[in-house]
Order: sequence, then C-alpha cells, then structure tokens
Amino acid sequence: MAKKLKIVELYAGTGRSVQPFLQWKKVAPPLLLDVNAYAAEVYKHNFPNANYSTLDLKKTSSNNISSLAGGNVDILLGCPPCQGYSDTGSRKPRDPRNSHITQFSKFVSDLKPLAIGMENVPLLAESSRFDAFINEIESLNYRWTASIVNAALYGSCQSRQRLIFVAIRKDVGVQPQFSDPQFDRDMNFNFKICPQLRTLIIYLG
Repeated sequence: MAKKLKIVELYAGTGRSVQPFLQWKKVAPPLLLDVNAYAAEVYKHNFPNANYSTLDLKKTSSNNISSLAGGNVDILLGCPPCQGYSDTGSRKPRDPRNSHITQFSKFVSDLKPLAIGMENVPLLAESSRFDAFINEIESLNYRWTASIVNAALYGSCQSRQRLIFVAIRKDVGVQPQFSDPQFDRDMNFNFKICPQLRTLIIYLG
C-alpha cells in the first residue's frame, strides 16, 4: 500500500486550507492546530472525527507537532495571525502577533515538509518579516511562488484579496505554479482547470 501523505494545518481556525484534501485517498486524516478553543469546537461539531488539537503555537515544539501528526509532515499549511497587517485593522508593526510568520518559518525549517501552503492578507507582502520569511524558505532549498488573488474567483464564498504562497522542496523536482481561477470575474465557472492545491497533490504523486 502506498504511503499516505501527512498534512498539518497550523493556525487552522475553521480549517479552510485543509478542506480540499479531505476527500483525497492519497492523504491521511489531517492534523489541525489552533489556540482558539471555540474554532476547534465548531470544527469538531461539523467533523466529529477530526484530529484537531487546541494549543499555543508559540509554545509548541516541532517535535510535538510531528508526534501529534504521527510522523514526518509532508504538507504544511497555515495562515499566521494577520491583524497587524490587515487593511481593516490598526496595522501596528509591533503587534506581537506579527511574529507568528517567523514562527511558521521555524516550523518549516524543523519539519522540512515536501510542500508548504500559506494564506494571509496582501499587506504582509510589503513587510520586512515577509522578506525574511522568503529568505529563510530559499535557504532551506524550496522553490516558491506567491500571488495576490481574489478568493471568490477560486471558489470562496467571500470576495476579498488574499496573499497566497506555495513552496515545494527542490528535491521533489517540481516548479510550483498557480492554476487559472475556477471562475471568471462574472462568476461563471471555468471547467478547464482544477484547484491549485489539488494540482500540488498530483505533482507529489
């Protein structure tokens, strides 16, 4: 039997990043982690068998994440807190939550997943922390791509701009790329493409 890919979503909230993977036979049941107990409660109400743990990722070790995931992490997903960069917030450069993107890169460094997916607010891309994050990812031998997209064109029920980042470890031998949107700007469905995260799974075999 082929080995199933282990997926972890950090800062999981309502588990939207991991959602496309749930029906795919090539992946094991994913692990979701977040400090928000209410988010975990709501998610497990809808998915009673979900492996969702409530913990503070600033105080969690990479070894603990691997242990909870049942071994090496193949795909690491996350949306680190974005309040300090949100255009609807106060945009405080010293907001302590801004440091979570650095924490996310530390998890990448320790866990060395085959692939990474991160979603955040567009203004993060203008920050020095994002520059440092990119430098760290490149030093760890990942190929990456990023784009600011309207989430609604990819099937989200919300029309909002999001920064999407995808990276694949160089030894996988694949260049990450974004598929065309599922919908055009008039919200007509495009049947010729499939979601980027599913394309990523196909790449990983």
